[in-house]
Amino acid sequence: MSRDEARLGNTAPPTMCIKQVASEWGLGYERTRALLNMAGAIPPGSRAGVAFTIDPLALKSVNLRNTSCISVKAAAARLGTGAKQVRDMIAGGIIAQNSDGSVCITALTSFENAFASKVQPGVAPNDAAPIGKATVANAVPLQRVCKAILEGDVPVWRDAGSQMFGAMVRGADVRNLRRPKADYSVERASQMLELHPDCVRALHRDGIIPGPKARISAEGLANFKLKFIAASQWARSVGRKPRGAARDLAKDGLVPAFALKTYRQAIYRRCDLPAFLPN
Repeated sequence: MSRDEARLGNTAPPTMCIKQVASEWGLGYERTRALLNMAGAIPPGSRAGVAFTIDPLALKSVNLRNTSCISVKAAAARLGTGAKQVRDMIAGGIIAQNSDGSVCITALTSFENAFASKVQPGVAPNDAAPIGKATVANAVPLQRVCKAILEGDVPVWRDAGSQMFGAMVRGADVRNLRRPKADYSVERASQMLELHPDCVRALHRDGIIPGPKARISAEGLANFKLKFIAASQWARSVGRKPRGAARDLAKDGLVPAFALKTYRQAIYRRCDLPAFLPN
């Protein structure tokens, strides 16, 4: 029990617990306790996990020591975004982080100033939306959008008094930052090629459409689509029924590029089909 705790009519002075101090500074429990210990603000004999009171006046000297860095959570609150997004920006090299996991305020201020220098004058266009909403709606990481803004590739507008990520960007500009997929699932590839999944799976297994493990590579898919076409897709493009079109092609001596017994679906080489297009 603290000697200043209210008992028998004693009026205790204002005090704080270590969790309140940690919350006010935006730091974790362990770092807050270490700073208080260096400043001599922890009562003698105090043990970890045992509550104790702290004199707010004793925090002044400690607070001066803490002005150079803040926690990721506090940085997120300052920027108006989430802690995960701040960690992503740290990983992307946009914001510097100290070895103890805290965020350097100088680096954070530099980022804010660089961001502010890219803000466009005037009112945002009608199709603009807050950065946070635009990134979610277009499935683009926040750190990629921030990097594009700093490099001048994405214009940004900001109202006076709004937080940084309440700034406005156009959805089309954010959408252009999407990276092309490296590979697709068999189901998605089958939709793009208009082939049965089992057929695509067999083509992948035999190395005709390459890709890692059970995935279809984007390059392999593009190359296959450039050279081959499903009979049903070709028939529809020329206004024919698939069976009738396949029968007419067979009469003219054109056979599928791959064995029907193995792949169970007629696939032709595109270069062979133009001669059979109707007039």
